[in-house]
Amino acid sequence: MDIHTSNSNQNGNGKTDLTVRANGSRSPGSFAVNNLFDARPSAMPQGDPALSLHTMLRWKWTILGVFSAISMLLLVAIWTTLEPQYGSTTVVRVASSVPRVLYKTEDNGTVPLFNSYINTQVSVIQSPEVLSRVMNREEVRATEWFQSASNSSADMNRMVDKLARQLVVTLRRGTELIDVFIETRVPADAATIVNAVAEEYKSYWNHVQADSERQRVAALRDQLSSVKRNINELFERKFALAEQMGTATHPEVRSQMLNELSNKKAALALLIQERKLRDMEGAHRSGGPGQPAPFELDVLDDIRLDRVPPEIQTDPSWMRHQEEYVEARKRLDLARRQFGESHPALQSAMADVDQARRMLRLTEQRLGLEPYAHSNNPEIVEKRHSDLEASIAELQARLISTESLAQEVAKTEELYAEQKLMRKDLMDRLNALETESNAPARISIQSEGLVRLQASTDRRLMMSACSLVFAALGALGIGYMRGRTDPKIHEISDIGQGVPHDVPFLGQLPRARDALHVSEDTLLGQAINENVRIIRTMMLQRLGGKGGAVVITSPEASSGKTTVAILLGKSLAAMGKRVLLVDVDMLHPSVSQHFEAINGPGLRGVLTGSSNDETAIVSTDVDGLDVLPIGRRNGARDNDVLAQGSFAAGIQRWKSKYDVVLLDSPPVLSMADTRITAAHSDGAIMVLRSSGSNREDAVEAFAGLSAAGARLLGTLLVGVSQGSAYYPYYYRARHQQAAEMLA
Repeated sequence: MDIHTSNSNQNGNGKTDLTVRANGSRSPGSFAVNNLFDARPSAMPQGDPALSLHTMLRWKWTILGVFSAISMLLLVAIWTTLEPQYGSTTVVRVASSVPRVLYKTEDNGTVPLFNSYINTQVSVIQSPEVLSRVMNREEVRATEWFQSASNSSADMNRMVDKLARQLVVTLRRGTELIDVFIETRVPADAATIVNAVAEEYKSYWNHVQADSERQRVAALRDQLSSVKRNINELFERKFALAEQMGTATHPEVRSQMLNELSNKKAALALLIQERKLRDMEGAHRSGGPGQPAPFELDVLDDIRLDRVPPEIQTDPSWMRHQEEYVEARKRLDLARRQFGESHPALQSAMADVDQARRMLRLTEQRLGLEPYAHSNNPEIVEKRHSDLEASIAELQARLISTESLAQEVAKTEELYAEQKLMRKDLMDRLNALETESNAPARISIQSEGLVRLQASTDRRLMMSACSLVFAALGALGIGYMRGRTDPKIHEISDIGQGVPHDVPFLGQLPRARDALHVSEDTLLGQAINENVRIIRTMMLQRLGGKGGAVVITSPEASSGKTTVAILLGKSLAAMGKRVLLVDVDMLHPSVSQHFEAINGPGLRGVLTGSSNDETAIVSTDVDGLDVLPIGRRNGARDNDVLAQGSFAAGIQRWKSKYDVVLLDSPPVLSMADTRITAAHSDGAIMVLRSSGSNREDAVEAFAGLSAAGARLLGTLLVGVSQGSAYYPYYYRARHQQAAEMLA
C-alpha cells in the first residue's frame, strides 16, 4: 500500500490530509513517501554524492588507527626480515699478447676478433665450469653465505645456480677490464667469493681453454694438409689431360679440329665438282649429244668461278671476256624462250656462247690458270677422293675423343676450384683461431675485492617509505568506505538525502554538553540563542505568522528534542508570546524533570478528568512560559489517554489561551503517541542529532508522520561541530576586538 500526502489539500486547521491508495496510484500534487530519498528540495541543503576530505575527517581517528596498525605491522616485518647487503668488486684484465697491434695506430689496427673474444669472457666467468670450481674452495665453503644455504654436498648444483644468479659480471666498454661483483649479508663473504671467482677463472682458462684451442688448431691444420694434397693431385691430373689433348685449353683444340675438318670437307666437295665439270667439258669437246642443259651450264660456271683466284678476277681482260660470256649466256636464254631448237637465231646464239667461252678459257690459260691436270687421269682423282673421306672420318673420331677429355678436364677444374675454396676457408679459420689464441694470452687480476663495511644496498628505508604510503592509502580507503557506508547524519548536507522535498530546513544548534545551562555571556550561549531565534522565526513563518500547536519530536531517543522544545519555548516567551510547553512523553518525561514538576496531576490528570488546566499547568520563572507536566501515573490507562477525544479538545482549549503550544512528544519510531499528537496539531518539527540519527530512521519517521496526517513544518539539526559559522557575526567581531586589545 502506497502512502501519499497532498500539499494542496489542507483543512482549516492547516493540517495536511492523508491520501491512501491500495492500488499504488497517485493523485495530482501528491508526495510519495517511498521516494523520500530521491526528493531534493530547494530549501534543504544538498549533499555532495562524492565523499569530500572534510567528510572523511569525521573518521580521522579510525583512519589514524588503521594507519598506525598497518604501518606498524609492515615496519616490523620489514626491519626484521630485510637485511642490508654488502658488496665487493674484483677487476679482471684480459690483455693481448701482441701489444703492438692491440691499439689502433696510423699503420695498424686492433687485433682481429679481440672485441668479440673479450665479450665471450663474461659468459665464461659465469659458466658452471668456473663456478663449480669456486664452490669447491675451502674459503668459500666457510662463508656464512654458503653455510646458510647449503646443508650437504648434494646441494652443489643449487649453490652453483645461486652464485650464477647473484654474481654480476660486466665489461667496461672500450677497455680490457671486467668487473666481478656480488652482494652478501656479511661484508667479508663478498670479498672472498669475488676473489675466488677471479682466481678460478684465470686457472680455468690457462689450463683448460688453452688445450681446447690447441686441439682445434691441430685439427684444422690436419684438414688443411689433406686439402692441399688433393689440390696437388687434381693439378697434376689437369695437366695430364691437357697433354693428351695437345693443348692446355679445350676451346683451342676443338677450334683447330673443326677448322681442319671443314677444310677437308670443302676439298672433297670441290673434288666432286671438278670431276663433274671435267665430265661435262669432255663430253662437250667430243661433240656429244648437243649443247649442255642450261642448269648444267650454271653449275659449270659456278665451279669455274670457284677455281679462278682473286688476282685473275681483277684482271681487265678477264673481266671483259667474262662480261662477254655473261651477255652471250643471256642472249642464249632469251632465244630459247622465243624460238625453237631449230631456229637460226637460237643456233647463232649458241655459237656466240661457245665462242665467248673459248675466249675466256684462253684468257685464263694466258693468265696462268692451269686446266684440269687430272682430267685425263681418273685413278688419281679416285685416290684423292678416298683419302679425303678417310681423313674426314679420322678427324670426326678425334673430335669425339677430345670432347670426352674436355668434359673430364671440366670436372677436374671444378673439383680443383672447390678444393681451393676449402683451403682458403680453412686457412681463414686457422688464422682466426691462431689470432684468438695469441691475442688473449694474458689474463690477470687487476684489483682484488675489498671488504666494505658500508652497505651497498639497504632497501629497508625505501620499503619503509613504501609501507607508510601503503598504510596511508589503506587507511584512507577504509575511511572512504566507512564514510560511504555510514548511515548516520552528520551535517546539513546529509539531511537532504532523507527529507521530503516540501519540508524546509529550519536551522541547527551547536554541540554543547548542557545547552540549557550555558551562560548567555559566553560565545557558545550567544550562538545557541541566535540559532534558536532563527528556528523560531522559520517556525512562525511556516505557521503563517499565527500561533498554533506544534509537536517537537525525533526519530529516536536522545536526539535533543526536549532541549529544543525548552529553548524554543523560552525564545517565544522572550518575544512576548504566551507559550505553553506540554510534556507528552509518557515514558521519559524530560520536560517535567527539568522543571521539577513530576509529582503534580499534569497532563494525565487533565485528560482523565481528575484535574483541570488551572491546577495542572505550572508557571515557570520565565515570563510568558507555562508548563503542563506529564503528571502522576494512573495505571495502565495512561497508555491510551492521548487517543481519547479529551486530548484533541484540550489542544483546542490551550490554543485559545496561549499563542503557541509546544508539545514535547516521544520519538516517532518508539511509540504511537507522536502520531496521535501530530494528527491533532498544526504542525510537527523533526529534530535530528548529528552523528546520532540514521537516514533510514529519518525517512521512516517522516513517513510515519505523513501517514498520520501531520503537517511537517521542517527539520533541524542538533549537536553540530562548533565553528565560526554558528556564532553571530557581531559577537565574533566583539570577541576579535577584545582579543586585539588584550594583545
